[in-house]
Amino acid sequence: MQNQDLEELNIYNSVIDYIRNLDSKNSKDSIAIEYCGNCISRKNYWEYVNKYRNYFTSLGIKKGDAVTICMLNSPEYEFIFMSLLENGSIASTVSKSFLNADLCKQTIERKCNTLILSVEFLPELIKNNTFEQFGKKCPLEHIILTTSFDYMPDQYCPQLLNSIDNAKALIESVNQFKGVDIVYPSEVKKTVEQLSSVAIPKDNIMDCVATYSNTGGTTGAPKCAVHTHRAISSLIKSHERDRFKDFTLKEHSRSLLVIPISH
Repeated sequence: MQNQDLEELNIYNSVIDYIRNLDSKNSKDSIAIEYCGNCISRKNYWEYVNKYRNYFTSLGIKKGDAVTICMLNSPEYEFIFMSLLENGSIASTVSKSFLNADLCKQTIERKCNTLILSVEFLPELIKNNTFEQFGKKCPLEHIILTTSFDYMPDQYCPQLLNSIDNAKALIESVNQFKGVDIVYPSEVKKTVEQLSSVAIPKDNIMDCVATYSNTGGTTGAPKCAVHTHRAISSLIKSHERDRFKDFTLKEHSRSLLVIPISH
């Protein structure tokens, strides 16, 4: 990337500030996400990001705090990921492929006091006694359970209710979580929807760490890639549409996203 391109990034406070600016060129009423038939406009997308920022601030999650995230791909993953980064927190992502090996290890090593986890992963984690790896070192103050059924149309409500009931039964069987604040599926969404989308002061965090990407890689040995806001912004900028004249995706184009946003 040329020096001029790097200097252009200096006007932004974070990678999310940069993405917001890029997205502002599109219509606010156009569809940002279609999820199992539920359409979320760009206007609503950014309102949700703002509200999730407020929610995490209310939990005391602040700039520089690392948060373990292991979630199925869903709109809520995006809102959580984007809001944490814009607040200056660090998204410490654990891949589903290395769930049992890395979840506790990375949470302890990154000193994460918040774990955000898809409830769909709980049965496997409990079956494999994964949470026992915490032992007496469990740093967690909050566990936020999410589900892929949130943000789906109303006909998925029965599955959502079942996942909540199952989550409560499973969590109660884990001794390591005594005294930990547990947020069950759909509780965050309900809370967030009641919050006002107020502006939060922005710090310049372009050169701060945005993500820890934890993975076993092809060797199976645990690895962690550390990315700053500037590094991610530079990667996005190097792939902007005007650099690829044959790039066919435009506003209203559709693309299939099958992997988590952290990738």
